[in-house]
Amino acid sequence: GQAMKSRWRDLIVAGVMVATAAVLAFLTPDHIRQDLGMRILGIQMGLFVVVYANEAPKTFRQKLPGRCDPSTGQDLRRFTAWCLVFGGLGYAIAWLMAPDEVAPVLAMGLLGAMLLLVLARVAWVRSRGSRT
Repeated sequence: GQAMKSRWRDLIVAGVMVATAAVLAFLTPDHIRQDLGMRILGIQMGLFVVVYANEAPKTFRQKLPGRCDPSTGQDLRRFTAWCLVFGGLGYAIAWLMAPDEVAPVLAMGLLGAMLLLVLARVAWVRSRGSRT
């Protein structure tokens, strides 16, 4: 059922990523510049984060540790998913539009900032839960 469908999707995503890397590795410098190959892989990785971040609230349904009520837990999962979606989009857009020397740092900075936001929210929820 759903698990098999998810596995097939995962295999297809992995196959596309490996195939893209292989094609880019075997193209000669006459056909494609190395920085363009890095950009394509960076965009692909950002979109990979978006696809899987969108699945997070649907996949992780177990209760969060601590005294977190179910609605707060679901809110936290949704917040995490949205942050990762925006982080992945930022990552992909940075690789698409930023200058070569700035793209890797900007991409990681955008995704990292969203991860820090998630960690801050988790800490906030935990601190609120321990007082009630």
